Amino acid sequence: MQIELGESLIDGIIGNGTIQKFDAMFPNGLSQNVNNPNENIVYIMQGGFYCRGIDPYGFNGVFGNGLTDAVKTLQSQAGLENQNGIITSLILKAILSTDAYTLVSNGDTKVRQIQQDLNRKYYEYIGLIKQTWASLMISYGDKNRTATACDTNTPITPNFAKLLKKNGYNIVGRYLADTDKGLKEGELSTIFNGDLKMFPIYQGNGRVESDFSEAYGLRDARTASRLALSSGLPEGTIIYFAVDYDATDHQVANSILPYFKGVNFAIDKRYKVGVYGPRNICTRVKNAGYSVSSFVSDMSGGFSGNIGYKLPDDWEYDQIANTRLNDSEYGSLEIDRVVYRGNILPVVSYDLNIELYHKLEKVYDYAQEYLESKGNDSIANRNSLVLQYLRSKEYADKEWIIVAGKVDEHFIKFLNTKDDVPAVDSFRVFIKSANSYMPIAHMAATAQIRFKHNDITVQNQWVDLTGIFGDLMQLGGKIQEKYDSNPEKYHYDQFAIMELIGCPNNETAQKYGFSNSIVTGFNWEDWYQDIDGVNIALKLENTPIHEAFENYYTLGGVNKRYSSFFTNIGLVAYAFAGEIKYDTIYRKAYSYTSGTETLTAPFEMFFGNFNNKLWGDVLAKAFASVLSGDLMNEE
Repeated sequence: MQIELGESLIDGIIGNGTIQKFDAMFPNGLSQNVNNPNENIVYIMQGGFYCRGIDPYGFNGVFGNGLTDAVKTLQSQAGLENQNGIITSLILKAILSTDAYTLVSNGDTKVRQIQQDLNRKYYEYIGLIKQTWASLMISYGDKNRTATACDTNTPITPNFAKLLKKNGYNIVGRYLADTDKGLKEGELSTIFNGDLKMFPIYQGNGRVESDFSEAYGLRDARTASRLALSSGLPEGTIIYFAVDYDATDHQVANSILPYFKGVNFAIDKRYKVGVYGPRNICTRVKNAGYSVSSFVSDMSGGFSGNIGYKLPDDWEYDQIANTRLNDSEYGSLEIDRVVYRGNILPVVSYDLNIELYHKLEKVYDYAQEYLESKGNDSIANRNSLVLQYLRSKEYADKEWIIVAGKVDEHFIKFLNTKDDVPAVDSFRVFIKSANSYMPIAHMAATAQIRFKHNDITVQNQWVDLTGIFGDLMQLGGKIQEKYDSNPEKYHYDQFAIMELIGCPNNETAQKYGFSNSIVTGFNWEDWYQDIDGVNIALKLENTPIHEAFENYYTLGGVNKRYSSFFTNIGLVAYAFAGEIKYDTIYRKAYSYTSGTETLTAPFEMFFGNFNNKLWGDVLAKAFASVLSGDLMNEE
């Protein structure tokens, strides 16, 4: 029938697509009086009646008196008042199913009478009720009704995203797991770029009672939190913890509820707890105060926890049927069809830095505990200790001690006694404009200088020199080395240096004789660490470091990255009246590249030097062109 109606998706299910096609082709129904050029449809109707034991008196593709009488017989069996012999889309569904409309073996005549009466009064609203009492209690209702959501244990690729959209799905449920079915790195980006939304499901195992206890709830909540954070799921996301078996009331009380108690205790405070399971379990967990939303496994119609129970008040997703989508262009994907209620927004974005904020907060909390024992606790001091930890592996040698101060080794030893402190080299921030992660150790070292020097002039110069102007001078030193090796080949002009400032990739570096971007001394990571380090550092006196990072990278501070930097390194105050920004930046940069700033000499002693007369002016001009251009683009 789907083929004859011209449907694109041939799946053997009489769903909304089939109904709409039939109604469009036969707006007044198919009958003996309707001109029908497609005799195959009549063959299908005649065959359907033979299969269900009603004789249409012929298999010839002609809608005659025999087929009309067969339609009237079915309408009579179903209890319909208007037995007119017309095949509507609802009658079509009855003809092409194996549902019984006569009294079944051991059936109850009174029950049949009730069902016929319901059909007579309400069939245009609910369809025909077949002659089985249990059908009135089945949880999933009409499996073919419209569903705009789904869930799947298959990672979503760009083609699968297109396949879902093509078939009318806008929301996809995906698993948080370390296994093959789990959400993959970059998959959220694929989902959202495919104009889809999502909701997360966590299922450790969850198929027998022994999978549930308070201890297992603690474990699963920590695992789910870790996976949610690493995936970038935003704060406020509901994670649906699965109970994928037919637990009895006794098991719910003894195992399921303690499990969700553990989940609630251990879930990261950024996330909320939902429950996936049969109706009874969802309701019990919700009533105990352990979940805020239910994802109902109504597809499991035989579960005792579904039969006879109403949907929980807080249901948001209702899983009704399994199907497979097939498409010659986009491939094949098995899904569960899910009805979306629409009370709670699904996940529509992700934040790849949320895990970083979580890690920073962990160290910050330990810094508070450590300082309280010392009697000198404050937000600034906690932040300073976090910065010390972040730079302790790479930026704690004698040169950095001079400019940024010592690392509190007692605090480092204190952290080593804790089993949940993130490793120093695991702290990375995602830079959207570079579409990549970068370490933050150098950023921490630059920010630490704010806590080292009371003299603001000295402080600013050291921040400049260990930050962006120091990297500019370091690039000058690398250029000097190339020039010394071959003056004719490596004589860089302003435009070449502009490309090497914040060198974006190895290809650019190799274009100018460097093996990779790192050896230029001023790659893209240096650029962003220098700028963002200054911008964030100035917030650390009164703002916890994890909040300062979140305010900057997630809540919009980064949108003013360059204008904030221009102000924060003192260029507003440094500017002459009416001076354009290029000239201000050039003068400031040249004060370092020409060697006239007070601390330039000790900096070069520590980090290397170059020929100021040869390169100082062109370095300053290149830098001023790049930064003023970024400022202009931002404004």
